[in-house]
Amino acid sequence: MNVRSISILLVLTSCVGIMHMRAQEILSPEQRSAKAREYFINGTTLQLQGNRHAEAILEFQESLKYDSSSSTMTAIARSFLELRKLDRAESFVRRSLELDKRNRDSWELLAEILIASGRYDEGVAAYEQVRGLSPTKRQLYTLGRLYEPRDAKRSIDVFEQICKTDPDVGILRRLATLYGRIKDTEGQRRSLDRALELDPDNEDVTEELVALNVQDGRVADAHDLCRTWTKRSTNLESSVRVWATLLDELANDSLVTFLYADDVRAVLDDIPVLYPKVFPLLSMGGGIALSIRDVERADTLFDRASILAEGIAEPLLQIGGLYITFDFAKEAVVYLQKHQPKHPSDPRFLLLIADAYMNMQDQEKALVHFYAALDLDPSISEAWLQIAMIYDNQGRADSSDAAYERVLAMDPRNMFACNNYAYALAVRGQDLDRARELGWTALQQNPQNAAYLDTYAWVLYRSGEHDQALKFIKRAIELEGNPTHYEHFGDILEATGDIAAAVDAWKTALEKDPQRTYLRTKIDRYR
Repeated sequence: MNVRSISILLVLTSCVGIMHMRAQEILSPEQRSAKAREYFINGTTLQLQGNRHAEAILEFQESLKYDSSSSTMTAIARSFLELRKLDRAESFVRRSLELDKRNRDSWELLAEILIASGRYDEGVAAYEQVRGLSPTKRQLYTLGRLYEPRDAKRSIDVFEQICKTDPDVGILRRLATLYGRIKDTEGQRRSLDRALELDPDNEDVTEELVALNVQDGRVADAHDLCRTWTKRSTNLESSVRVWATLLDELANDSLVTFLYADDVRAVLDDIPVLYPKVFPLLSMGGGIALSIRDVERADTLFDRASILAEGIAEPLLQIGGLYITFDFAKEAVVYLQKHQPKHPSDPRFLLLIADAYMNMQDQEKALVHFYAALDLDPSISEAWLQIAMIYDNQGRADSSDAAYERVLAMDPRNMFACNNYAYALAVRGQDLDRARELGWTALQQNPQNAAYLDTYAWVLYRSGEHDQALKFIKRAIELEGNPTHYEHFGDILEATGDIAAAVDAWKTALEKDPQRTYLRTKIDRYR
């Protein structure tokens, strides 16, 4: 193309541009508005398609040629945000606000852009502008959620504003959670009460209110809620869940259970009347009765539960375990011996009976039942381990060692057997190489266990490796530091010649356990 052709093209291009500008100049205001609206609608349509934001921006920019409105600037900013062009998005939304500072959608979008940019506080500040511009419920809710992580009180204020005009169960439950964060139980209860008024059949709200009332010591109110729910609900499973919430809260809060024992008894008396065939409620109720030392009620509830569990061992074992857990060992023996004949081949009944006798410090009867369980199943390592410990306590070393060897023959890395056997050998000063091997096997499996560290330190001490023993006993003290650890620490220090430190360690052991009077002899020896 020659120079003359290029000149002609430039002239034509300029003319076209001038003609376009003049065409815009001669349009009436109504025509300009219609053009702007046409391009804006095109852009919005492309936006809604989700993946055509670049094209949408071009349409919105065409719209700006006819009408530089705040809404169009905001629309462009929205598309730039979707394209993750945050700087461009912020630039356009700020231009929008320059045109109209009361455009709440622009403030909302600016907040979203700032938060996406990692400028959380600036984003919240921007969103706060929305609150003064007749915000929608959604916008208020968003503001409340923005406050929620850092400022529960401001979040509560926003959600309360929503609930004044348009209460909502979901928001009221959120309010209850926020009030809980600031330890305002009245606010929690008020929110949940309002939620339950809006939706009396809401099981989740009922459970939350039941739990809150128990935690606040209002056991009678929680009980009334459960009774009301039983009357309202035709769904047994739903009713059981609500009552289970009440019982679970009582089981987990021994202070409330003791302080309001009469109210708790009223709850327990209702269970066999309202739910005579629901094993979980009956057994939970029995456990709670034991926790307030009411054996008579516990027996009643457990007997009803046992009838339902006829022919099934696990529920009966669970009840027997509850008696033991709450230190009713004699009652456990009576209960388990009553039901054990129904399951003569199940060694677990005998094991639990043995555990109960252990709790009563009756080692001989415990041994009888451990051996009876082993007659049914010789591979129960836990029974052999308990037998080994009993014989060790009785000073019957050969029998104890044989029992430990039975455990290790089945499981060479059994941590409890390795540790206890190693310690027994070290105390007796026998087979220290074997003790060292066993102690190390236990410690390698649980290197943060203070008891295992103490055992290994004691094995090293008895082996004459005093400096090495110090390293392990110091670690045991760092982790726990019980009287035995300090006593051993003193003995090891004495062996290294650090007498002053040894005396201090023995004194600490004696302070922690004044019954170790024999330590006074060690201390007095160096005064």
